[in-house]
Amino acid sequence: MFRLLLGALCAFAATLAAQPYFVASPGYNAAEHTIANPPSTTFIGGADWDPTGPDLYYWDGTNIRRFNTSTNTPAVTPLFTVPVSFGPYVDVMKFDPSTPTDLIVSDSGAFKLYRLRRNGLDTLASQSSGTVNLYIYDLAFDAQGRLLASASDATTYTSGIYLIDPVTLTERLLIDTALYNINGSGPITFDAAGNLYVAAPPVFGSSGPGELLRFERSVIDNAIASLPPTPSSAPLDDADGTLVVSVADNFYGMGRMAFRVEDGQEVLYYTVSGGTSIRRANLTLRQDALFMQGAAAQTGLSNFNSALALRTGEYSPHSGGNGRMAAIVGAQNSSWAIVNHAIALIDPASAPSGVASVAITQTPAFIRNGVPFDVTVEVRNGSSTPITSGAAARLSLVGTMGVLMGFTTQAASSGTIVISGVVFAALDSQLPAQVQLRAEAVGLPAIAAAITPNLPAYPLLGATAFVSAPASVTVDQTFVVTVEILDNFGQRVTTGSSASATVALNIFSGSGALLGTTSVAAVNGLATFSGLALDTAGSIVLRANVTGLNAGLGTPITVKTLDADTGSSGCSTGENAGWLALALPLLLALRLRRVAKR
Repeated sequence: MFRLLLGALCAFAATLAAQPYFVASPGYNAAEHTIANPPSTTFIGGADWDPTGPDLYYWDGTNIRRFNTSTNTPAVTPLFTVPVSFGPYVDVMKFDPSTPTDLIVSDSGAFKLYRLRRNGLDTLASQSSGTVNLYIYDLAFDAQGRLLASASDATTYTSGIYLIDPVTLTERLLIDTALYNINGSGPITFDAAGNLYVAAPPVFGSSGPGELLRFERSVIDNAIASLPPTPSSAPLDDADGTLVVSVADNFYGMGRMAFRVEDGQEVLYYTVSGGTSIRRANLTLRQDALFMQGAAAQTGLSNFNSALALRTGEYSPHSGGNGRMAAIVGAQNSSWAIVNHAIALIDPASAPSGVASVAITQTPAFIRNGVPFDVTVEVRNGSSTPITSGAAARLSLVGTMGVLMGFTTQAASSGTIVISGVVFAALDSQLPAQVQLRAEAVGLPAIAAAITPNLPAYPLLGATAFVSAPASVTVDQTFVVTVEILDNFGQRVTTGSSASATVALNIFSGSGALLGTTSVAAVNGLATFSGLALDTAGSIVLRANVTGLNAGLGTPITVKTLDADTGSSGCSTGENAGWLALALPLLLALRLRRVAKR
């Protein structure tokens, strides 16, 4: 509503020369096609891919129209003219996945929802409509074909998630998000498992930070089953969701968003609400990265992004795949008048020529369960030198033990590619183990993949920790130390292979040698060292090591000389001196034997 009121006050703007909106990322091509501004100051938007063909449908400010991707021009004949009302303003449109000829269109200006049924690319078979008392910002179909809307009530302006009846096109409030979405409605989307994601918009005029709530599919299913047939209070509210991205995660505010499955993982693509940049996130790992950089706006203008649509298909960089992304972008002047629109089509580039081999040039010495690591890959030409024409590499696991997560496919502008922040995950009971990694050139299946040697993979454990150790001992006096193996949560590991790992003791600080048996296999996560001794006076700190784990340090042990203690024997100083004189040859012999054994 705020945008509509501002738009009604703005003067008509003359169309300026087209400006670039995106800086293409390595491995992708970004083609921008200028679209004529509508005869008003409203935004063009509401795009979705035709599920039955290669084209994109969008709202041109007056009509629902097809963008022909073969000619990169709008179809001459519009599919549907949105009736003139206050606005009109089409924020969003979605094809019905259960009836792919049907397009659901929201006209927020008239509080209308339309179901448009096609019998040709640009011809309607029928159209129906329903009135909603909502300013609808976004629509999303779940895996069962149910339609949800993110909207603000037109009377109270409170925000919520509504279930839309597919026949009457009327609403029932499902989730009250008024406490969460304090700035109005935000984008929504479903993941492949049917969980609902609801984004909170940032403070008006700001690009971040953003927040994201997840509502589990079972919670949504139960709430829909409990809805009465007529509108009533919502069965769910903010507290029924899980905050998966908080302000502390430092994600940007999300304008539009959608999931794609890539390398077996779900990646969330989203537009930055304060400009034209597009980002992508791996929510499992809380990783967020720039996908497509927004170009700087022309002097006196600000850029915006009003639509994002993803088409299924291979979308890796340099794959030459048929997955596509469309974004509707534009610019406005200081009076909020729209001065230019474009449809940006972002496609994966073809694989480079001249690639002869792939090599893995750097790996970690070992992998720890759940801890990010980097791998460096080179894509080489026939002379075994890295190519400079651009390439992409995909990292995967050899075998079926564990999974590899993160942005496992990455591109570079040269042949050297750092695949960073990837994470190996497996059950701790399967570890330690040996794993191998495979790197392949994307889009070039005939090029042999590179495979690493075996890399040790260890469970992620918090540390070793000292349970007991003496505060002080005399030189060569035997003593006992007990060490435990801890998990991530600081609890002793009592089951699995880690519970019987070998613990090694050594001196972390101080001089001299640690005598006795210094390596012991733990039993149920506990290692006991008996018969230890220190041969030099001073302050000694011991360290407990298990390969692949964080080492634990003990508290300082004070090592005293034999003549430093005068309170326990009851002898005079002269008697002590006499006893030492008699015992000295024996002590020296004992020490020599110990030294010889080391």
